[in-house]
Amino acid sequence: MPIADLAPALVALEALSSGISYALHPDAPTVVLSISSTQQGSFIVHLVVESSLSFDQVIDVFSSDTADAVSNIVEFVLLLKLFFELAKRRGADLLGDAPDGLPDIQELMAGSGSQQFPQLASLTTRPNLVRNARDVVAPLQSDGIDEMRLEGGGSPTVIVSKDHVPYFDALVDEAGEFEDHDSTLLLRIVSLSLNKGTSWRFSDGQTTFPAPIVDEEFVERVRLGSEVFRNGDVLRCRLRVSQRVDENGKLKTKRTVVEVLEHRRAEQHATPSLEL
Repeated sequence: MPIADLAPALVALEALSSGISYALHPDAPTVVLSISSTQQGSFIVHLVVESSLSFDQVIDVFSSDTADAVSNIVEFVLLLKLFFELAKRRGADLLGDAPDGLPDIQELMAGSGSQQFPQLASLTTRPNLVRNARDVVAPLQSDGIDEMRLEGGGSPTVIVSKDHVPYFDALVDEAGEFEDHDSTLLLRIVSLSLNKGTSWRFSDGQTTFPAPIVDEEFVERVRLGSEVFRNGDVLRCRLRVSQRVDENGKLKTKRTVVEVLEHRRAEQHATPSLEL
């Protein structure tokens, strides 16, 4: 097939891999892709990991002796396979379909991917990720390409066939006009909430806005009193910004603190006053 038809799928695969990697491990090295020829007319896509030792150095984890890199990439292969399988199943549910021959989820989850299963499942609702996944499987609509196989990581192969493409279309249709992205930044606490599920108020230095904290470990520490706050405290956190255009054409923005990475306390002389 023309390379112009395949290139967008490879670009989307790299974007999807980076997106999943960042969503699950925002402080870990970035997952990127490389491509190499196996024989004339054939190719294979390799996963590589950026080394933290230098900006431009990469470790091909399939040929590296670095045990941690190999362990991390094996885990990521499992998670990438799980993402496609979960997306396929969720799309089938949206269409009221029940495809045959699906691999057993528990078997796929065996090993290092299992503890991240709930968070991974939630990623199949992320508009940017489901659009990337749909673009990855788009070449299946071409003549001569029957299926995409995700192998490796010591777990069962995940197969996406021509018949599964509508499932990914359904996920994108459901996403509609939604956009979201995550970023790591510092937020100053304006007011806090001791009630689970309610919003705190934060300032990013320019605007003040409400945002719930869904980091359950942090919320539990607040509830138990092990997190003590002063006026001027700052949280280094992963903030998710979700936007949509409503039925009246108005732009709606929602912010959510997904994970609190660090609690930076204000100087001792700060006035201990916070609005509750």
